[in-house]
Amino acid sequence: MQDVIEKENDLKARILGVGLVLGLVACAAVAGAQTKSEDKAPVPPAAKEISVVGEVLDMACFMGHEAKGEKHASCAKKCVAGGAPMGLLTTDGKVMLLVADHSAEKAYEDLKAKAGENVTVTGAMFERGGLAALQVKSSAAVK
Repeated sequence: MQDVIEKENDLKARILGVGLVLGLVACAAVAGAQTKSEDKAPVPPAAKEISVVGEVLDMACFMGHEAKGEKHASCAKKCVAGGAPMGLLTTDGKVMLLVADHSAEKAYEDLKAKAGENVTVTGAMFERGGLAALQVKSSAAVK
């Protein structure tokens, strides 16, 4: 009788072991599938390249106390040179965030010297979370 009980316990242990291994394999497969889908960043829609006319803003002062215009130009230049984000106050009164194009960062860096001035900025326009941004490709003084 003891022999039968030991065989039953051995069989139960094997079944439990196989079930445990199968459960772990299933969990690993699900986790792997989730990781692969999470690793893939969504492909952004094709950006629309545009040219926009407006004043180059230092966003820190503009958002803090609506500083803009000729009287604020020297401060804006100092602020953006120090790392404040730049924006563009368009002729229709909208504000766009200006961001660097990692493949052409010189255009963004050159634009910092034009803070407080009216320019035409050309680049790819994006909107994320309700925020419009222009990835700077080039800029030119308004004539």
